Formats: sequence, structure tokens, C-alpha cells
Amino acid sequence: MVNDKKTIINVVLALAAVCLGSLCFIFRAEFEFPPKDTVDIDSPYILRDTASSRYILDKQRTRILVCNRRSNEIKYILPPSGQQPDCFYYADDFQVDENGFVYVKEGSWDGNRIAREAILVYDNKGNYLATYYDTSYSEIVNKHKVMLLSIKNGTIKFGVKEKNWVNVIDLDMKTREQKKMSFAFENAFDFVNDMTATEDGKIYLLDKSGRIFELDPQGLKVSLVYTAKDDEFPNWIEPSFEKVLFADLYSDSVKELNPKTGKTITLFEHSGAVTVTRFPFWTLKSPVKNNTMFRNQILYLVALFFLIVSLIILLINIVIAFFKNTKHMIQRISVYIVIIVMTVSLTITFRLTGEFSKVMREQILAQMENLAYSVANTIRPSTLDSIDSAADFASPEYREMISSMESIIDPSLDVNRNIYCDIFKYDEKHGAYACAYLDQAIGTFFPLTEGETKEIKEIYETGQTVHSSKDDTSASYTYVSVPVLRDNGKVCGVVSVMTENFMLTEKINSMKKSVLLGIVVTLIFVWLLIGELISYILAKSQAQLEMEKNAAEGVVKEKVFPHYYIRIMVFVLFAAYNMTTTFLPMVITKGALESLGQGGEGLAAALPISVNLFIIGLMALFCEKLISRIGFKKIIIIGASLSAISNLIVFAFPLSYFLLFFALVIDGIGVGLTTNSMYLMVSQIENPRNRTSGYAAYNAAQISGINFGMLFGAALASSIGRHMIFPLVTAMWILSAVIFVFLWKSLGFANSSKKESSEVKEVRNSPKRILKFLSHRRIWSFILLVQIPFALMGSFIYYYLPIYSDLSGMSEILVAVLMMLYSMFAIYLGNGLTKFIMEKTGPFNLYASIILCAAAILIYALMGNFSGLLIAIFILGLANGFGRSVQQSNFSMLDECGDFGIPDAMGIFNFTDFIGQSFGPAVMALIFLSKQIFASALVFAIILGAFYIIHVIINSTSKRTFGGN
Repeated sequence: MVNDKKTIINVVLALAAVCLGSLCFIFRAEFEFPPKDTVDIDSPYILRDTASSRYILDKQRTRILVCNRRSNEIKYILPPSGQQPDCFYYADDFQVDENGFVYVKEGSWDGNRIAREAILVYDNKGNYLATYYDTSYSEIVNKHKVMLLSIKNGTIKFGVKEKNWVNVIDLDMKTREQKKMSFAFENAFDFVNDMTATEDGKIYLLDKSGRIFELDPQGLKVSLVYTAKDDEFPNWIEPSFEKVLFADLYSDSVKELNPKTGKTITLFEHSGAVTVTRFPFWTLKSPVKNNTMFRNQILYLVALFFLIVSLIILLINIVIAFFKNTKHMIQRISVYIVIIVMTVSLTITFRLTGEFSKVMREQILAQMENLAYSVANTIRPSTLDSIDSAADFASPEYREMISSMESIIDPSLDVNRNIYCDIFKYDEKHGAYACAYLDQAIGTFFPLTEGETKEIKEIYETGQTVHSSKDDTSASYTYVSVPVLRDNGKVCGVVSVMTENFMLTEKINSMKKSVLLGIVVTLIFVWLLIGELISYILAKSQAQLEMEKNAAEGVVKEKVFPHYYIRIMVFVLFAAYNMTTTFLPMVITKGALESLGQGGEGLAAALPISVNLFIIGLMALFCEKLISRIGFKKIIIIGASLSAISNLIVFAFPLSYFLLFFALVIDGIGVGLTTNSMYLMVSQIENPRNRTSGYAAYNAAQISGINFGMLFGAALASSIGRHMIFPLVTAMWILSAVIFVFLWKSLGFANSSKKESSEVKEVRNSPKRILKFLSHRRIWSFILLVQIPFALMGSFIYYYLPIYSDLSGMSEILVAVLMMLYSMFAIYLGNGLTKFIMEKTGPFNLYASIILCAAAILIYALMGNFSGLLIAIFILGLANGFGRSVQQSNFSMLDECGDFGIPDAMGIFNFTDFIGQSFGPAVMALIFLSKQIFASALVFAIILGAFYIIHVIINSTSKRTFGGN
């Protein structure tokens, strides 16, 4: 009892640690130590004011701070935290209407390409309302196409630039109707810099050569209203009643243009911005946190504290339990070996991964340096000298320079997706500035920061290469800068090739994770294989010693039963069956899509696996008769042969849905024959002691074989590809049959099952008797309303998890590790949890696992991310730890089962359990492959709750035994 309490305490601590850890991860943005009263403004890009509020787009355009103008206290932050129907990741612009609603022009990037553009609307409390003009690009788009954003009278006005056209669209927010005006503009996609609309309804366009045009909606004409002076470089335009404001990058000022007269005035200088702002950014004060932010910050620190305490206590309990526990010698030796290997491996890995990161970073920077020099060698100094004003953006020399850059770094190649290339100049008048980007996102002038200017000046003076990093308003970069040299060796420009820091870090971390994951998997392999090997050696040695002891004492006993041979057979069998577990659903889905088109998604793709599981269970009804006719050996050979053939069919025809379906049907027959026959073989052992040893060997080898098969198949699939695993599985099935035939005689079985009179068999297996048993109210209600709903939940792990991993880019090895994590709950927590649930929840112990399953599904559907997946796996693992055991116990205690015969009743229980599992893939496909995942999950949870209530009502009037009471 004391051990059970300790087990439950550890489970509660582990559950608390997982919940607290998940909360800390989800709300990690709240973490700040030491805590501060204010929020730092990080690289502000756009500032907008209303009568009562101030809106600041900062943090590399990923955040909008909304503050009270008087108190400077934060009202809310966009995008809001938590699960949202939609979210922006890179705001190119935003506007605020008279109600305080915020309209965000989203332009998210995928490397150096635009992945999506949309207009998202939030209310004046920061809640998401709607998304308009949501466009994702499959073709290569290397800069924003949507340029204009204006809100007036329930209409969103925005512009979209095409190759030689500019489209202005009025979108009615109520009806979502669009009115489009198209204006011809040569090279619009590359040349248009910005657009705006003034309050009198006029539309203005700024191109990268410094010219401002008016677009006439009546005649769809484009007329020039202003050309920048030689000492001006307009970059951004904003409306100011009937006038236009623009940011002059040359003078770092904001100017006002009167389009009617063509005259400009300077509103203020030293703005410190590349966009139009109403006053200099450097005068902004950090906004004060509101009460909710303070509260969340304190709660986060408290949760973090209790998380650390829980983990420390849990670790101490695990260490104490390990050294106090009287485990079997095999388990202790296995754990000791794994601890030693893990300690040595982690020590070596820690040192190696540090060096590995340095080497990888140096190699990537060397490649970037080679690219930079290749570009520099194609640029003529005379071309750089000719770039002197905004108008030079349209010059032939400038066009030639862009072509030279694209010839070295082709933007259309995926290998260059995360590569950027810029060209810089330096002179005494303007200092250091960018004069060209590979994607032509700027014109001939873009100012640099003080630190960047210092680096460019250093290169001009020394002619040396510079490796460095920088943060700007768009992202953080690591870059290599090299000089462009004249014939006399003097520097006339700088070429910089860069990649975003998170991309560089992601590449290195991905490789490190791959190495670490490989080490973890290797350790698990060592654990499983050494456990099996030591188990075999000790069991055989123990049997040999017992025989020698009996011989020395003159005691005549029958030969010790070699249950270790059963362990070998079962291990190989289940390893073969589970080698494709981590990726089979994706193989079937791909075949369904190829054969059936889009109709192959969801239910059609899940059907073959459901049928496979159904047939495996169905074989339990026929195995005993077949064994009595042709014997165990032939059944195993036939079953293994069918499974081997099915894997060859999948290998030969991976894209034919109907042949895949047929392959899984015969695989179900083969697996059903082998697994059921192997279990029946153990049940035929006459000596009770030997039979118990046989069951123990079967159960241990089944778990070990499943885990080994999943890991082995996943590791091979990651290295040689999924397709090549199927012939290896065929070889494993043949090997399992060979091992069975080779060891069969050593087990001392006859070729048929234990003898039983045909009359007794006929009565026991009579359909009439079985149907009568199933017709009892408590039997059918238990099977339909309790057992089957729980049984199908395993498909979340074994069917949906592989599909999720494939869509998320997770490796098969990680999937196998997550599946092992799920199964470990039943192994290590099963006994303690089962006793606790049975004792504490009384007659309602049946429903605890169903409630946990419903909670897991809802939590994952609500969160919809990897954290939610981990929480769901943890909760489902807890339910798996006691759910089936509690069900078996309750079912066997029913008086109807006693009348029918406990062994026969439990045989039906096992059969219906397989039937329940067969429904799992179809149900999971309907829930998680639907468009409304949370709604589908909620409906499913409600149905589970309804089943629970119906089962309680059906059994509430019964006076017979239920739940052990």
C-alpha cells in the first residue's frame, strides 16, 4: 500500500511538472528576470496615433504595442497570446479606424520569399475579428505585392502590384464584394515602392526612382506629380488630408508634398525612421505594463518555481526508488548498463556538439564568403560609380548589376531560399548605405545603422572581409561582407551575403538534434537488446542450474520448460509487425491520394488500417479450429508467409490504393493467425507453473518487440527511406517463421492443441450460446459504451501521430520515441494506477479512463500544436496505464461472465477489443483531418460523455455484481 501511494505521488508530481512545464512554455513570452515595470520598444517601424491611443509596430514587425497616450500604459499587445483563428507574423503596415479597430497588412516570409499576404482585423480590445484578402503564393514572390491600406466607411482599399499593372481594390467588409481598378505601369512589381490614398479619395504611387504619381480612377490614367530632387530620396508615403507625406532618407526627415503645386516643406528632421512618423522615434518612452501583465508575470514566476521544485522532488524520488527497489536481476543489470552508457555518451556528445556547432558555422560562413566574392567579381566599378541618385534605379547599369547578382545567386532555386545579397557604398556625403538588394526591395539608397557604417568604412580602409551579425527592423542576420575592388586595388563598394540568424541556428540545431536523437535511440536499442540477451542467458543458466541441482539430489523431475525460447519467438514476431508503425499511415494516404485524388484523404486512407485491425481480431474466432486441424507449426508458417507477401505487395505497388488495401487484408490474416496462435500455444502448456512463465515471457517479449520494431523501422526509414523497409519486414517475417520451426521441438509441444472432446468444443463455441451471452444488457452495454470507445483511442497514437509528424516535418525516430513514451505508462505505472483507481473511484472506476481520453482530445484540439500533442500523449498514457486493466477486472466480475465461463468471456473481451481498435483510424481521421478540428473533437467528447451517462442509466437498476461492489 505504501508503494502504491508513492507511485501515485510520483504520478501526480509528473503530471504537475508536465502541466506547469507546458504552461511555462506556452506563456514563455511573459518571462522576464529580473522583472521590469516597462516594455522595451524594440526597433520601432511604424507609429500611429488616435485621440486616446498610440500604436507602435516594433520587434522586427512582429508586434504592435497599443498604449494609452496619457498614461503611457499598455492596453493590449497584438497579436494576442493563446490559440487564435488567425495571426500575423510580419506586419508590413497597419491602420486604425475611428472605432479603434486595427487592420494589419500581413506579409509573412518563407526564407527570402513571401509565403502569404492578408489583411487581419482586430477589435479595440485586441480580439481577432476577421481576415480579408487572404492569399498564399505557390510561385516565387520575393517582395510584397500588397502596397496600399486605407479604411473608410466600411471599405478596405488596398493595392496589388503585378508585373506591369497596379490593381486598386475596394473591398466591402460586410458583403466582401470587391471592385477592382487596373492601372498600367511598366515593371510595376520591381519599381513600385509604396502607395497611399488621401482623405479626398485620391490615390498616389511612389516608385523607387523617386517619382510620385497620381492614379485617376475615372480614366484609369497615371500622371506624374513630383520628381525627387537630387538631394532627396523618398521612401514611404502617407496621407495628410489632401497632401502627401514622405520619408526622405537622404536628410533623415519627414516632408510634406502638395501634389497640386509640387512644393515640399520639411516637417521635422532626425526622425530616425525609414517610414513616415509624426515625431522622431528616439523621443519615444518605454510604455508601462498594465495590471494583467504584472499578474501574469508573477504567476509565471510562481509556476516556474513550482515546476523546478516538482522536478527536483520527482528526481530524488526516482533515485531513491531505484536503489531501494528489489528489481529482477535482469532489469537491474540492464538499467546499470544504460546509465553507464548514457553518462559516457552524453559527456562525449556534449563536447562533440560544441565543436560540431563551431565547425558547421564556419563551413556555412565560408560558403557565404565564396558567394559574396563571386558576386563582387561580376560587378564593374564603373557601374557602382554611376549610381548617384534615386533616378538611377531605372538606369541600364543598375539593371545590369541586378542581373549579375541573380546570375550568381538564383532566387528561383530552393538552395538559395534563405540567402540574401546586398550591395553597399560609402562616401563622405551620405556615409554608408545600401544601394541594391537582390530582391530589389529598395531603391538606390537605404541608410545603415552606426555599427553597420563602421564596418563598411573599415572594409573601405582595409579591404578585408568582415564576418558579423546585425538586427534591423525586419530580422536578425549573420553575414559576410567582402570588398569590390578597382583595378588599382582600392575599394569602391561592398557585397554582403547574409542569412537570417534563426535559419542559421535552425540548421545547426537540426543537425545537433539529429545527432542527439540518434544517441538516444542507440541507448534504447542497447537497453532493449541487452535486456533480451541477458534475459535469455540468465533464464537458460537458471534452467541448467536447476537441472544439475535436481540431478545431484537424485530428484526426478520433468525437464525445465524453456520459456526463454517463447520470448525469442514473440520478440521477433512483434518486431516484424511493428517496423512500419511509424509511417504506414502516410504510405496508405499517399497511395489513396494517387489512386482516388483528393477523395483519398481522411476516411478512405484510414479504411485499410481499420480493416487490417478488424481482421486481426476476427482471426481469434478461427485460430483454435485451424490449429486443431493442421497444428501450430503450419499456422505460424502460413501466417508469416501471408504477412511477408503483403509487405512485398506494398513494396511493389506503393501507389495503388486497391492493392494496398488487399495487402493489408492478407496482412491482417497473417498477423491474426501468428499472434493468436502464439498466445493459444502458451495457453496449451499443461503445467501451471510453466504456463505462468510462458505468459510472463510472452508479455515481456511483446512489449520489447513492439518498441524494438518501431525504433528499428524508424531508424532505417530515416536513413534508407520508407519504401525500402517493406522488403526488410518481409525478411523479418520469414526469419520469425524459421526461428519458430527451429525452436518448436525444444518446446515439447505436439502438433495440435490440447485435446478436448468435439462435443464440448461444439457446445462451448456455439453461436447460439455466444449470442445469448452478448444479449445480456450489461454485456452489450459494456462492450459498446465502455470498451470500444476506449479501445479506439489508441489510434490517436498509432494512426494520427504519424500523420501529424509527417505534416510537421518530424522524423520517424521521434515518432517512435513518442510512441514508446505512451506505452511506458502501462509498463511502469499500470499496477499502481489500477489499484488506486479501483479503490478510490468505486463503481465509477470504469469511466476515469474515458474522461481522461476526452480531456486529452479536447486539449490537443484546442492548442493544436506540439505542446498540446505532448500533453495529450501524457494524458492518454495515464489512461492507458490503467484503463484496460480496470475494464478487464470489471468485466470478469460480472455475474454473466461467471455463468458463461471466465476464460470464454475474456476471449470475447479480447475479440471485441480488437474490433474497437479497428474503428480507431476512421474515427481519428474524421476528427483530426476535418476542417473544424475543435468542433469535431467537442462533438466526439460529448458523444463519449453521452455513452458514459447511458451506461450508468442502463446499469443503475441492476442488482447483480458490477465493479466489484
